[in-house]
Amino acid sequence: MATKKKELKFQEALERLSNIVEKMEDKDLSLEDSLKLFQDGMELAALCNKQLDEAERKINIVIKGKHGELIEEGFMPEEE
Repeated sequence: MATKKKELKFQEALERLSNIVEKMEDKDLSLEDSLKLFQDGMELAALCNKQLDEAERKINIVIKGKHGELIEEGFMPEEE
């Protein structure tokens, strides 16, 4: 039984997405197969984006304020 896309972990979804790209680079695929792979790839890409957004929210750093209250401070990656 195939694992539902919503249950996939990020790395698993990314690996499946990579496999789809490899298959789509094969010039011998039928149009129908290409469209099915494209649809699956778009769903996996959306899942990966959602999981990355969730991870970004979790990365928010909680710091202790002056009076003991907790302040949530957003994580800002360093620019190169």
